[in-house]
Amino acid sequence: MDISKNILAWRVFLSAVRTGSISQTALELDLEITKVSRLLLELEREFGCALFDRTRRPMLPTDAGTEIAAEVGPHVEAFVRLERRLRGEADPFVVRFTAPADLTCLFFGPMLRAYAKRSPGFEFVLYRELALEKFAATDEADLAVLNCELCDDAGLVLRPYSRGSAVPVATPEYLRRYGTPECPEELAEHAGLLLSGVNQTPTECLWREGVPSAPLRWKSECHEHEQLVLKRRMLDHEGVAVDIYLGHLVEELRTGVVVPLMRGWERRRWHMAVATRLEDEIREPRLRALADWLAIQARDQTGALDAAGRRETALAYWRVLQSGSGVHVR
Repeated sequence: MDISKNILAWRVFLSAVRTGSISQTALELDLEITKVSRLLLELEREFGCALFDRTRRPMLPTDAGTEIAAEVGPHVEAFVRLERRLRGEADPFVVRFTAPADLTCLFFGPMLRAYAKRSPGFEFVLYRELALEKFAATDEADLAVLNCELCDDAGLVLRPYSRGSAVPVATPEYLRRYGTPECPEELAEHAGLLLSGVNQTPTECLWREGVPSAPLRWKSECHEHEQLVLKRRMLDHEGVAVDIYLGHLVEELRTGVVVPLMRGWERRRWHMAVATRLEDEIREPRLRALADWLAIQARDQTGALDAAGRRETALAYWRVLQSGSGVHVR
């Protein structure tokens, strides 16, 4: 069969357009990442053109991909509805979910799948991260994960679940090559690995005991949209990172693969929350119940990671002090 006649290939394509992520598409459709990649490549081969710009994160559809998605989308959705009715299944309660890609893949995607299994009749559709203002003001998604410190909560229901922290970190190999910064001013001699996304501007200063540093200056800067991409670049010895959630680094801190720098300095903490629009909750109790459950699950999972990240950071600083080098203390 031609790949263009494969309904699963079209569902994969439309999901990738929405999420901008092969990993999230695999999660949404419960497929292996390799299968998602293969189906997309086969569609591109059949059409003889690129459907996505994979050099960007999140990846974006090309002009051809955007045009094809607009043409094909309604037909695929109609076919899926017809299949469901022929099987005698009721239409599901569809929840459109948006969050930073790393949080969807590591935490919320698996939670949503678990909820769907325990609550038949739910279906989840994943979207690339939406700007805060867009989520609040439009009907493009029903449920979001947001940094509520940045939110004007008018019209929103916010369920806080984590106050994640991050400190400057680098690999021992990077520090061997380029030296160890002992204070924020010395970062001007180093490459900075910075988070810069839809709802995240690059960190401009660090904080110690409630007092901000002078604006950060870097010898060079690398901006990435996802924390896990930043982590990979940092592990490749490319620079100093200040925006990686400590919960993503527990094992690396414990084993010394990554070391924290400049004891006492950290970025401003994230205040993460599960968010819905108040009018949607009033209209749909099932959405409210889902949001409550997600916030509880997220609080349990990230609470343990938050504590582990802070503990391993403190132990890593202590090991430096015990070694007598003092290079991370100012």
